[in-house]
Amino acid sequence: MIPDLAQRMDQTPVCRNIYVSGRRTSVRMEPVMWQSLDEIRDRENMTLNQLCGLIDSVRGEAGLTAALRIFIISYYRAQTQGDSAAPRIADALRRFDPNAERRSRSLSQALQVFG
Repeated sequence: MIPDLAQRMDQTPVCRNIYVSGRRTSVRMEPVMWQSLDEIRDRENMTLNQLCGLIDSVRGEAGLTAALRIFIISYYRAQTQGDSAAPRIADALRRFDPNAERRSRSLSQALQVFG
């Protein structure tokens, strides 16, 4: 196996500390999930803590790590759907995120999975 390919395939979960709702917590996910979350936060012009806090605020009873994974998949799925499905949770998001109206359709659609 080519060394670079072996390195890319290594998806041993990595633990990172984040702050959600003013509290520090640890999340353990595969590197590809962290990379995806970093790409999304860059696209949405948010910090990692802001994005995780937003997801935390709408996740309901789902565990945080599971909610992050579901969100990531939902975000990328929303991008493949183009202009379909207007965001239904915009009003709810405004309570937690004053910048909700400036968020992309993909972010809004991905958060719908919890609402």
